[in-house]
Amino acid sequence: MIQLLHKNIRFVITIFVLFFSLWSYAGTSIRITILLSGESRLYYDAVDGVTEKLDGASGMEYVVTTVRDLSDNSIDEIKTNSDYIVVVGTKALQAVATKKIPIPTLNILVSKRSYQTIRRGRENAPNISVIYLDQPAERTLLLAKLILQGGANKIGMLFGPTSASEKKDYVSNAKKLSLRLIERVEKTDKSSLDTIEELIKKSDAYIALYDRKVLNRKIAKWLLYMANVYRKPVIAYSKSYVEAGALAAVYTKPIDAGRSAAAWLVENIKAGQPVKWERYPQRFTVDINRRIATKLNLLIDDSDVVSARIKAAEVNND
Repeated sequence: MIQLLHKNIRFVITIFVLFFSLWSYAGTSIRITILLSGESRLYYDAVDGVTEKLDGASGMEYVVTTVRDLSDNSIDEIKTNSDYIVVVGTKALQAVATKKIPIPTLNILVSKRSYQTIRRGRENAPNISVIYLDQPAERTLLLAKLILQGGANKIGMLFGPTSASEKKDYVSNAKKLSLRLIERVEKTDKSSLDTIEELIKKSDAYIALYDRKVLNRKIAKWLLYMANVYRKPVIAYSKSYVEAGALAAVYTKPIDAGRSAAAWLVENIKAGQPVKWERYPQRFTVDINRRIATKLNLLIDDSDVVSARIKAAEVNND
């Protein structure tokens, strides 16, 4: 605990020094502002991913600040004293969305739906980039295909009011992968318990999408219970869901999102002009619940092997 406190104190002091040196320095250094949605460890993990390369590079300086510290004056300072901005999380995106900031800006740790909603009306802004938090449909379906064995190919999915827009991608990619998608769309936020049970019964595996309208914490627990009853694997979107009882998940760690942000910065700097990204994450992690795999009599390769096969398939499909 004391070691962690000392680390945090050193971090705050470092940022304090960087902040004032950045605003006062009038040289040719490349100045980067990293704006966080809050004080969560997840956001600072993303910062670590960005700065692990910047710390070793000469001519780069960065400032880390949070939405809580923002004011109209500090927004003006960011505009005046930044060459690039990395926005981390939805709240930070909301804070800068209405500001006309001409500086190249990258958003990370934000879902595609949230990004599109907040950015509506300014989608074509050439200086705004994003790496979505979501995984592409193809990647999640590839994970399901690698896990299913024998002739199993039926995938159950429930799309809610906020995830219905993703249905088209899942339908088209399932067809390409010779998977049969058994799906339903709930257009309201009514109880989805019966629908989920029906889909689990009819499918060989169930893919859970992050959609609070049809999959809140209570329903998520019930989904895992019903999957256990019918002995069907659940493919999820987070490490915590795997720990709770899903068979597997594919997701991007915050530190890897930060590393991708660093790659975006390098590409912009090398190009000497704004480079726009609007993409799903290229870095991802696969987790597999070995206890559930054993219970379902599924022989699944190590997570690293599964990840490598997904990456190889994505390259071949480009």
